[in-house]
Amino acid sequence: MSTDSDISTISILGCGWLGSALAWNLLTEGYKVKGSTRHAEKKSVMKDVGIKPYLLTLTPELSQLNPDDFFKTDLLILTLSPGKEEKGSDFYSGQIRAIAEEVRRHAIKKVIYISSASVYPDLEKEISENDAPEPENTPEPAIREAEEILKNISGTELTILRCGELMGYERIPGRHLTGKKELNTGDLPVNYIHRDDVTGVVSEILKQNYWNQTLNVVAPQHPTCREVYLQNAADFKFEPPSFTGSSSGAKKIISPKKLQEDLQYTFFYPDPLKFRYK
Repeated sequence: MSTDSDISTISILGCGWLGSALAWNLLTEGYKVKGSTRHAEKKSVMKDVGIKPYLLTLTPELSQLNPDDFFKTDLLILTLSPGKEEKGSDFYSGQIRAIAEEVRRHAIKKVIYISSASVYPDLEKEISENDAPEPENTPEPAIREAEEILKNISGTELTILRCGELMGYERIPGRHLTGKKELNTGDLPVNYIHRDDVTGVVSEILKQNYWNQTLNVVAPQHPTCREVYLQNAADFKFEPPSFTGSSSGAKKIISPKKLQEDLQYTFFYPDPLKFRYK
């Protein structure tokens, strides 16, 4: 596959922890990058690094007087995820429908949706992209519904990235469990992905013109929670959690084989025990 020469301008809806890293990486590769934020104070920071900033919120309708320039783009990357606060079961799907309408209205040709591997149920098996159930039967119905809404935009090429739990830099596994006792997850394998590998996969999609696909973006090695938490506690000098003798839950492994075979992707950090932090 050849480089997609049709893409010069990229809009990233949601320049948070992941979106900002994506924006910076794409800037270094020569793309013009527009980014949205909900926080007015972030606009100057974004502008300083070369991102054209836009203040944009979804309530769930689009709340901006003139969003047209943001959506005048060759590629839209969505990093929007369901909020933690309770806003009703239809709030996130309403946000995605509002975005989908803008994609149609502006005839955006390509979209990358940063989805989540949490759409997969707890299955005692190696899980491929074909194992995601319908929205009504998934642990994350809002995210699966978002995937389906975006798939139904006629004339737009969509690639979905079902990312494992995002780690790296200041996101250190186990830190939020400092000193916790008798955890029952010690023997469960982790399904993590380093932030640098998400940005790397997006770069490869653009280089290889890889569209209308769904990919698991998860590190290929799966140490146990116990191994990861204890190592990070030792490395960063926080009190380790303790574990029960046995673990509850399915020992599911989310497989990145399609990513490795289709894109021939080589991970920066294939082993969560060797992730880069700080």
